[in-house]
Amino acid sequence: ADWADMVAAMPAAGVTAMILNNANLLARDADRWKIRLDDGHASLLNDKRRQEIAALASDLEGRAVQVEFELGKPAEETPAQRKSRLRAQGQAEAMAIALRDDNVQALLAEFGGKLESVRPREPLAQGQVS
Repeated sequence: ADWADMVAAMPAAGVTAMILNNANLLARDADRWKIRLDDGHASLLNDKRRQEIAALASDLEGRAVQVEFELGKPAEETPAQRKSRLRAQGQAEAMAIALRDDNVQALLAEFGGKLESVRPREPLAQGQVS
């Protein structure tokens, strides 16, 4: 499974969520996970967080799982980096769409304006109508 999907499936909050979102899963077998935490977040990791993450991993796997941590540069894009990248892409796409809009162009021309930022529309929740 994709690490970002696994992290999303775990009901982590606060510091524990921050740790998981700034890490990569390096190895996973029947009873052990090896996680690399971005060393910029090393100060967040303590025995309590290790236990919480082991419990979350065990719940996700449906069996007891040991979790080992190493510190270092993430091997792949972390869930936090992915979220940031997708947010930036959404921002760029929203800006491009706005700048192609005839009404936006007319307003900018008429008032000598400049479009500096736009906010992408949040995706609709399943079953929600726009």
